[in-house]
Amino acid sequence: MDCDLQDSPEEIPKLWLTAKDGNYDAVFGRRAERKDSWSKRLSSRVFYAVYNYMTDSKFDRSVANFSICNRRVIDALLRMKEQSRMFPLFVQWLGFNIGFCDVAHAPRYEGKTSYTLSKLLRLASRSILAQSNKPLTMVVGLGAAISAMFFLLSLYQFARWAIVGVPVSGWTTIVLSIWLLGGIVLMTLGLVGIYIGRIFDEVKARPIYVVAKKTR
Repeated sequence: MDCDLQDSPEEIPKLWLTAKDGNYDAVFGRRAERKDSWSKRLSSRVFYAVYNYMTDSKFDRSVANFSICNRRVIDALLRMKEQSRMFPLFVQWLGFNIGFCDVAHAPRYEGKTSYTLSKLLRLASRSILAQSNKPLTMVVGLGAAISAMFFLLSLYQFARWAIVGVPVSGWTTIVLSIWLLGGIVLMTLGLVGIYIGRIFDEVKARPIYVVAKKTR
């Protein structure tokens, strides 16, 4: 649980009973009504929308760190040696049996958050990039789209010159050439980026599988 006491210690028995009754490996508290400012709720909504799109997953934005986990979940989590870490996302990735229960969410007990806007943006970018290399494939698509668009525009200008006899001014050929080559370069960099993404996946060295239970 976080140290700001927005997740109340009195709610811990709910997590324990849900884990015990449902035979869950981990149970997360689901905040039915968040007591945060509108700006924090909005930023949370935007982050999880982007995160779910980039990682092709569906993570509930009402769920945070407040949870109870059994020992084998924690042991599996500790075997993940990545530097960029986000607890609830990692637990979900591990694939154990996860449950949820509604818990009360309180206003901040005392003081102010130490997370400024810049820190939140850095945390969001690290969390997304640590889980996804989709931005690399998006760059390839963008480069291909730019190349295709300006290639077709070049054909159009050539047809106007060949059929209608409309002269092509010098700036037109220069601009089209720059955009066409720029799109090709961007697409090529994206392809290189995809290979870097494969290296990125290997460097994380996540386990290929997680053992939930051993039998003798």
